[in-house]
Amino acid sequence: MPLHRLIRSGLAGMSLLALLAVESRALSVGDELERGLAAHTAGNFEQAARLLFPLAVNGDPEAQFKIGEMYETGDFFRRDACRSLVWYDKAARGGHATAMSYVALSYMQGEGVIQDPVRAHLWATAAAARGEYGSETVIQVMWLVMSDAQFATAQRLQLDFRPETAPPVDLYPVPQAFARDDAMLERLGRSGLSWCRNPW
Repeated sequence: MPLHRLIRSGLAGMSLLALLAVESRALSVGDELERGLAAHTAGNFEQAARLLFPLAVNGDPEAQFKIGEMYETGDFFRRDACRSLVWYDKAARGGHATAMSYVALSYMQGEGVIQDPVRAHLWATAAAARGEYGSETVIQVMWLVMSDAQFATAQRLQLDFRPETAPPVDLYPVPQAFARDDAMLERLGRSGLSWCRNPW
């Protein structure tokens, strides 16, 4: 067999092996995700965390969203609204429509972040564009509470808004004087303000 055919067949063989390795890895990640989600549904939160957390760290938006939910509800992890928001934000920037809606709600209500109607509108519109039904309610509320200038800014920014390139959420940090004072943090919590400790 001529050398160029040997080289071509060798390259084709290596390409096939590489393709099989990528597909095998994708199937493995998909299996881990499905098993993690099934464990969560079955109430086996420790197993769900073991399976989903590495996927979330490696950038899987569905796993990131579920980890955010687990922090929000206290399933396996200690309840932590700030860590929850951080994971929702990661999932939203990864294209997860429900997470986009949750980030929009956080900006609309000022939960864990400084209230920002423009950002709320941007995220809600991005979620609605991906078929997230609940985000339309956020958009309607924002139309009622936004000033004309805020709405014009949101409309202008919407043209270039891409979730994957959006900056991470700016958490609303606890003032340093209160950071180690649990009694003060409890009073702040009862005040209706959402403050965040440094989540990491």
